[in-house]
Amino acid sequence: MCAIEKIIFVADYVSYDRKGEYAKRIRNLAKNDLNKAFFEVLTKKIEHIIDRGMWLCPQIVDTWNWYVSDNKKDN
Repeated sequence: MCAIEKIIFVADYVSYDRKGEYAKRIRNLAKNDLNKAFFEVLTKKIEHIIDRGMWLCPQIVDTWNWYVSDNKKDN
């Protein structure tokens, strides 16, 4: 996933109409480390879906798997 895709993904979650502390924290994190912000948002979205007993679409599972495997290479 390229940087612009990550920016759009994170921006949807932390738009300025969202007033919660979590959104503010992620906004600040994104300014310093887009990858960490992306991973936190992805994790929260997946947790939200699972907590509600909803179906995980294949694309979000693929995104998770891509991110986890890609970051293992960096560690």
